Amino acid sequence: MLRVSAPNAHARDRILSRYLPLVRDALEEIGASNLQFVIEVQLADNEPQPEWAPESSGRDPAGHTGQGHTGAHSEAPTGSSSSNMADTGGMNPRYTFETFVKGASNQFALAAALRVAETPGRSYNPLFIYGSAGLGKTHL
Repeated sequence: MLRVSAPNAHARDRILSRYLPLVRDALEEIGASNLQFVIEVQLADNEPQPEWAPESSGRDPAGHTGQGHTGAHSEAPTGSSSSNMADTGGMNPRYTFETFVKGASNQFALAAALRVAETPGRSYNPLFIYGSAGLGKTHL
Protein backbone atom coordinates (compact mmCIF):
# COMPACT_ATOMS: atom_id res chain seq x y z
CA MET A 1 0.00 0.00 0.00
CA LEU A 2 1.28 3.44 -0.96
CA ARG A 3 -0.06 5.95 1.56
CA VAL A 4 0.18 9.71 0.95
CA SER A 5 -0.84 12.29 3.53
CA ALA A 6 -2.30 15.65 2.46
CA PRO A 7 -2.74 18.63 4.79
CA ASN A 8 -6.31 19.27 3.61
CA ALA A 9 -8.95 18.20 1.10
CA HIS A 10 -7.85 20.84 -1.41
CA ALA A 11 -4.31 19.44 -1.48
CA ARG A 12 -5.75 15.92 -1.85
CA ASP A 13 -7.84 17.06 -4.82
CA ARG A 14 -4.77 18.70 -6.37
CA ILE A 15 -2.77 15.48 -6.02
CA LEU A 16 -5.57 13.49 -7.60
CA SER A 17 -6.15 15.86 -10.50
CA ARG A 18 -2.51 16.59 -11.35
CA TYR A 19 -0.37 13.68 -10.19
CA LEU A 20 -2.46 10.50 -10.07
CA PRO A 21 -1.64 9.50 -13.67
CA LEU A 22 2.08 10.09 -12.99
CA VAL A 23 1.95 8.01 -9.81
CA ARG A 24 0.17 5.19 -11.65
CA ASP A 25 2.73 5.31 -14.48
CA ALA A 26 5.62 5.20 -11.99
CA LEU A 27 4.06 2.25 -10.17
CA GLU A 28 3.64 0.41 -13.47
CA GLU A 29 7.29 1.09 -14.38
CA ILE A 30 8.52 -0.58 -11.20
CA GLY A 31 6.08 -3.47 -11.54
CA ALA A 32 3.85 -2.40 -8.66
CA SER A 33 0.68 -1.53 -10.59
CA ASN A 34 -1.39 -3.68 -8.19
CA LEU A 35 -0.24 -1.61 -5.22
CA GLN A 36 -3.13 0.17 -3.46
CA PHE A 37 -2.74 3.97 -3.49
CA VAL A 38 -4.37 5.82 -0.56
CA ILE A 39 -4.55 9.58 -0.06
CA GLU A 40 -5.31 10.74 3.48
CA VAL A 41 -6.26 14.14 4.81
CA GLN A 42 -4.34 15.04 7.97
CA LEU A 43 -6.79 15.88 10.77
CA ALA A 44 -6.23 18.64 13.30
CA ASP A 45 -5.11 16.14 15.94
CA ASN A 46 -2.47 14.85 13.45
CA GLU A 47 -4.19 11.51 12.89
CA PRO A 48 -4.59 10.83 9.18
CA GLN A 49 -8.08 10.02 7.94
CA PRO A 50 -8.32 7.82 4.82
CA GLU A 51 -9.86 9.91 2.07
CA TRP A 52 -9.68 8.10 -1.23
CA ALA A 53 -8.04 5.03 -2.67
CA PRO A 54 -8.34 4.16 -6.34
CA GLU A 55 -8.70 0.51 -7.23
CA SER A 56 -6.11 -0.97 -9.54
CA SER A 57 -8.66 -1.46 -12.34
CA GLY A 58 -8.28 -0.02 -15.84
CA ARG A 59 -8.10 3.66 -16.61
CA ASP A 60 -10.90 5.79 -17.91
CA PRO A 61 -10.38 8.08 -20.93
CA ALA A 62 -9.12 10.87 -18.68
CA GLY A 63 -6.32 8.65 -17.37
CA HIS A 64 -7.82 8.09 -13.93
CA THR A 65 -8.21 4.67 -12.44
CA GLY A 66 -11.36 3.08 -11.07
CA GLN A 67 -12.72 4.16 -7.75
CA GLY A 68 -12.44 2.27 -4.50
CA HIS A 69 -12.52 3.43 -0.95
CA THR A 70 -11.08 3.14 2.49
CA GLY A 71 -13.03 4.43 5.42
CA ALA A 72 -16.20 6.33 4.61
CA HIS A 73 -15.15 8.02 1.38
CA SER A 74 -15.56 6.47 -2.04
CA GLU A 75 -15.74 8.90 -4.92
CA ALA A 76 -12.80 10.44 -6.67
CA PRO A 77 -13.06 14.12 -7.34
CA THR A 78 -13.67 14.57 -11.06
CA GLY A 79 -13.80 18.14 -12.43
CA SER A 80 -17.12 19.83 -12.82
CA SER A 81 -17.65 19.32 -16.55
CA SER A 82 -21.01 20.20 -18.04
CA SER A 83 -21.69 16.56 -18.97
CA ASN A 84 -21.19 15.45 -15.36
CA MET A 85 -23.45 18.24 -14.16
CA ALA A 86 -26.18 17.26 -16.64
CA ASP A 87 -26.06 13.61 -15.58
CA THR A 88 -26.67 14.55 -11.94
CA GLY A 89 -29.50 17.02 -12.44
CA GLY A 90 -27.30 20.11 -12.13
CA MET A 91 -25.64 18.90 -8.93
CA ASN A 92 -21.84 18.74 -8.76
CA PRO A 93 -20.92 15.02 -8.62
CA ARG A 94 -17.99 15.84 -6.32
CA TYR A 95 -20.36 16.88 -3.54
CA THR A 96 -21.62 13.60 -2.13
CA PHE A 97 -21.95 12.37 1.43
CA GLU A 98 -19.19 9.85 0.68
CA THR A 99 -16.66 12.60 -0.11
CA PHE A 100 -17.69 14.90 2.75
CA VAL A 101 -14.92 15.40 5.32
CA LYS A 102 -16.54 14.74 8.68
CA GLY A 103 -15.43 16.47 11.85
CA ALA A 104 -16.58 17.68 15.24
CA SER A 105 -17.42 21.10 13.80
CA ASN A 106 -19.87 19.80 11.21
CA GLN A 107 -21.28 16.53 12.54
CA PHE A 108 -24.66 18.02 13.49
CA ALA A 109 -25.16 19.65 10.07
CA LEU A 110 -24.13 16.39 8.38
CA ALA A 111 -26.66 14.40 10.43
CA ALA A 112 -29.43 16.85 9.51
CA ALA A 113 -28.48 16.79 5.81
CA LEU A 114 -28.42 12.98 5.81
CA ARG A 115 -31.88 12.96 7.39
CA VAL A 116 -33.22 15.35 4.73
CA ALA A 117 -31.71 13.18 1.98
CA GLU A 118 -33.23 10.01 3.44
CA THR A 119 -36.71 11.48 3.98
CA PRO A 120 -37.11 14.50 1.70
CA GLY A 121 -39.85 16.93 2.67
CA ARG A 122 -40.43 15.40 6.10
CA SER A 123 -37.55 16.28 8.41
CA TYR A 124 -35.96 19.71 8.68
CA ASN A 125 -38.03 21.22 5.90
CA PRO A 126 -36.58 23.65 4.93
CA LEU A 127 -32.98 22.97 5.99
CA PHE A 128 -30.88 26.07 6.65
CA ILE A 129 -27.18 25.65 7.41
CA TYR A 130 -25.22 28.52 8.93
CA GLY A 131 -21.57 28.42 9.92
CA SER A 132 -18.03 29.61 9.40
CA ALA A 133 -16.13 29.31 6.14
CA GLY A 134 -14.65 25.95 5.25
CA LEU A 135 -17.01 23.72 7.22
CA GLY A 136 -18.74 22.14 4.22
CA LYS A 137 -21.99 24.08 3.91
CA THR A 138 -21.81 24.12 0.10
CA HIS A 139 -20.90 20.43 0.02
CA LEU A 140 -23.95 19.52 2.13
